[in-house]
Amino acid sequence: MKNNCIILNSVSKNELKNYLKQYKFVFLLTSYEETYPRLVSIPNYIERNRLVLKKLYLEIIQQFKKNFTKFNKLKFNKDLDFFDFSIIEEKNPFKSNAIQNCLIFISLNILFKKYKINEVSYNAHNKYIEIALKENEINLKIKKLIVSNKYSRNNIINNYKVIFKNFILSLNEIFFNIKLIFFLRKKKTTIKKNIENCIF
Repeated sequence: MKNNCIILNSVSKNELKNYLKQYKFVFLLTSYEETYPRLVSIPNYIERNRLVLKKLYLEIIQQFKKNFTKFNKLKFNKDLDFFDFSIIEEKNPFKSNAIQNCLIFISLNILFKKYKINEVSYNAHNKYIEIALKENEINLKIKKLIVSNKYSRNNIINNYKVIFKNFILSLNEIFFNIKLIFFLRKKKTTIKKNIENCIF
């Protein structure tokens, strides 16, 4: 049997039996009782390996932070820059959906290397994982990537709505952080003046 796999959202027992005849591994993006040795539920895998995955995620983020700081023009002083206010700096990677997607992708990367997967059929409904697989085909050493899931017009419209909503939320976060920085600077100046005016 080829070193191939299929990535799905969910599956029935009968469908699973058929998929296991066609593919060496079945990876599910939802929790599922792993009754077959060649079936891996990614949420279950993340739960079992949460400490290792969290450590790996934070190492990647620290490397990203170094690169970001190197070219960061939004640095106000040595102790404060915008990266520190970012959700990327979140210490608990299990709280955010976006970070959860990162953990799913890291898990798939580990599993592909472990089982030497070189052919992938993607038939799930997570556009972020689909995009990540397409953009990292070479790095993951995937010789053949088949994407079966096609987004409908409604899904595309919903995606644009989500992007617009996230853009607005990002702007709000940036403006809030700018206000916070100026507020802290003002308070620092006020405290400094008060200390200077104190009579000891």
